[in-house]
Amino acid sequence: MLRQTLTAIALCAASAAQAAFVTVDFSPSFNHSFLESRFVINGGYPTGAQTLGGVQFAIAPAGTAAAPVNNFWHSRSASGSNPRTLSITGLNIANATAGYTLINTWWGTTDPSYAPTVTFTFSDGSTTARTLLGGVDVRDYNDATWTNTISGNTQQVWTNSMGQRFDMQTYAFGANAGKTLTGFTLQDVGAENISRVFMSGLTIQTPDTSVIPLPPAAWLLLSGMGLFGVMGRVRRS
Repeated sequence: MLRQTLTAIALCAASAAQAAFVTVDFSPSFNHSFLESRFVINGGYPTGAQTLGGVQFAIAPAGTAAAPVNNFWHSRSASGSNPRTLSITGLNIANATAGYTLINTWWGTTDPSYAPTVTFTFSDGSTTARTLLGGVDVRDYNDATWTNTISGNTQQVWTNSMGQRFDMQTYAFGANAGKTLTGFTLQDVGAENISRVFMSGLTIQTPDTSVIPLPPAAWLLLSGMGLFGVMGRVRRS
């Protein structure tokens, strides 16, 4: 009976480490549709609330072929000179522990001078940043003549009958974990026929606040129960 009680308490404590996901709405920055002629995904694509690679995303709908609606940010469609930047500000996500993006390229390259950069900014001014290397952290959404390999912290999380795909990048916040996330930027330094990234999803991981962690007194009780159990077995032996 004691062993069962200890197991139950330990399981309750372990459940406190579960993660929650906050999907980020960056629709004011949308500038392209999956259904526009330059970016037709013939085999379909996921929309709405999606769990991809175990992470929750919210992917906006693209309208219809006759009336496409912008539903993601594409650096090729952004105006101005390099770096072409997607900037998301005004976030207030407390206890952020990790970030996830759905980023692919239009004309991928392994040349690091064209590699895009992702930066997460926190309320104290600190940042977590990564340069996305072609063929390692990011690749084309089409399985064609450009970059087609990924590794490390990037994994394929969706594909269709045409071989088109979404890849998910994972960013552990390390020393910044637990801080309040206030901003996100994606900077592209590509050119026509070289790189040009697009992003269709952004999610932030936080602790699951629906589970109440055990207070210190409960851990003392747990250790005390274990000690009494040991003493009981010694007396009976």
